Amino acid sequence: MEKQWRTTNLWSSKDISLAIFLGALAFVYSAFTIQVGFLVTGIPGIGYFFTSGIAIIFSIAFLMFKGRRWRFFVVTLIYQFLISFILVNLGPFHIFRAIPMLTATFIQDIIFNSVYDFFEKRKKLIWYSISSSIVGTLLDTFLRILTYPILMPAEFTLAYLNVTYMMIPVILFNAIFGGYIAFKIYERIGKPEKQQI
Repeated sequence: MEKQWRTTNLWSSKDISLAIFLGALAFVYSAFTIQVGFLVTGIPGIGYFFTSGIAIIFSIAFLMFKGRRWRFFVVTLIYQFLISFILVNLGPFHIFRAIPMLTATFIQDIIFNSVYDFFEKRKKLIWYSISSSIVGTLLDTFLRILTYPILMPAEFTLAYLNVTYMMIPVILFNAIFGGYIAFKIYERIGKPEKQQI
């Protein structure tokens, strides 16, 4: 019955509200930590120390939507739309900055919403949350490295690549930590049957 509801009820008002809320929450978090962190300190890459918060929000989105497609992608669309208003330092290039993340989340949405039932039936949603966070973060980073030399100004690309290569251990740690904390929050909010590690 639950699986049938997932495929027939395309968009409920609860799904729409949750997608808007999570997209806006990710924007507020990013604006007041990642963006402000760089503006205040001027240290390139300082925002990477705060990416666990974004990982938590995105992992919660996967868990809350329970395998229903395109909700997670809409969350990131809303997030990217809102964040584009404060990324003024890139001028007309800011729209290209969103392409890798939107591509990564599109792929992520297809993969992880296809395997949700597999993890849920085995009571392994903790691994679903952590793996979705790791794959999403690494895929986004890889696509940025791949596409920024083509899409973005050379100065910005060089700075991004130099900082990102150094910060990969931090990025990976935040993805794992974010996925784990997201599951713990979901366990309290959603109150699913207790999962086993």
